[in-house]
Amino acid sequence: MNPCYFGPPESPLFGMYTPPRASVARQASVLLCAPVGLEYMRTHYALRLLAQQLADAGLHVLRFDYHGTGDSAGEVGIGQFGIWAEDVRIALRELADISGVETATIVGLRMGAALAVEALAGGTEKAQALVLWDPVVSGRAFLEGQERMHAEMSEVRATPPRQTDELLGERFPADLRAAIRGFPMSERLDRVTARSAGLVVSSESPAYSELLTALRARWPQVQYRVVDDATDWDSLKAAFDARMTGPVVRAVAETAESIS
Repeated sequence: MNPCYFGPPESPLFGMYTPPRASVARQASVLLCAPVGLEYMRTHYALRLLAQQLADAGLHVLRFDYHGTGDSAGEVGIGQFGIWAEDVRIALRELADISGVETATIVGLRMGAALAVEALAGGTEKAQALVLWDPVVSGRAFLEGQERMHAEMSEVRATPPRQTDELLGERFPADLRAAIRGFPMSERLDRVTARSAGLVVSSESPAYSELLTALRARWPQVQYRVVDDATDWDSLKAAFDARMTGPVVRAVAETAESIS
């Protein structure tokens, strides 16, 4: 693994590039788009494992931190959703420079899936494929879950209620919440510049069924996998206990490998 900083010199992004094994190197690359908030911490190890599995299969892999998160520069502020989507585009260009591969497959986990869709729908960058992993289909439902968990944590810690833009230890300003709440993932798919797509979920749900219908309208041959390894994204206990190292990581790796 090779750590690197890239992007604007005044506010660089931190990334971790994992090169392919030389004996099986392919002309293919994968960009991993992480979740945000507490889910970033919860899934960090899983994304590291995924990067290793993809590199073992001969792919170039880059995972990175969005502006104002992790080890990247900056702070979360006004217009953050759009800034994060632009970060995805910057990371795509960086991966192309590092790997020499013109177009990458993007794997987006949870809110990272929404940011990947927005990046490909709102810019000029193209992708070989788009893989959505347990994506946030409803921004409203995502925020409601985060708010319930935040209230539960405050009650457990006996924290006096106060006005704040924090959710579970991370900043979510009002305009960021509004952008997340109103993000129309299914409507944006028509503008996504990717040749193929995949959807990997840890359990079935009506929201994923509706998303699959929209994906098939855009990519009739979309790959769809349900892994019997349900992840409870709205449980405070699960958020701190789960490491997500099981079958779902392998399923995502296999999906990305097959369509890259």
